[in-house]
Amino acid sequence: MDEQMNCKVEVPIDLQQTENLCERNPLEPPLTMILQQAKFQMIDATNRIMRNYGIPAAMMDGIVAGILADIRSQVTADLLVDIQKQREGEKDG
Repeated sequence: MDEQMNCKVEVPIDLQQTENLCERNPLEPPLTMILQQAKFQMIDATNRIMRNYGIPAAMMDGIVAGILADIRSQVTADLLVDIQKQREGEKDG
């Protein structure tokens, strides 16, 4: 494995933490590198889980699809909260 891929990177997990991505500290790694590292770690974890539990790829596809559905539901919920906050701000302003 490439040595550069062993660095630990904190990845935002909700929209509230990603609001200021455009105002990133120039000393921090670029967002593209953070996302690539996150993707690498997810692929690595998926491969380890498949190997450790003996899960065939066809079954893992269903598990990952379920996880993706959960993530998409969370995105929708986060967007609804943001829309509601924006509307409340417009009422106050």
